[in-house]
Amino acid sequence: MIDTILPVLLLNFGSVSGTIVRQAGYAEISVVSQKLSVPLIVGGVIAGFVAIYCAVVTEGWLAGLVIWLVSGLVLAAVAKAVRARMDGILSILGVLSLISGFYLFFVRFL
Repeated sequence: MIDTILPVLLLNFGSVSGTIVRQAGYAEISVVSQKLSVPLIVGGVIAGFVAIYCAVVTEGWLAGLVIWLVSGLVLAAVAKAVRARMDGILSILGVLSLISGFYLFFVRFL
């Protein structure tokens, strides 16, 4: 079960971190976040849909959407807490989670 939920969690974190960096505004974020914001936002949009797909395929419609929603809310709280202190680290962690989440998706689901 963990091998099917792990891509959902990683892709959700990448998607949430891209959303939170975008909500902060371009002037309020660090230089690292400014440089990583475009790939993080574009990858986050794609990752959101892929995370929904992974959750629904492995757990069914209702359970998959509940897992995706609850994990997204929890990871959003974590990302907000990280961004309050270090938004550059949040951007780096977001890009790394997108890369590893997409890798696990391709290995597990395709």
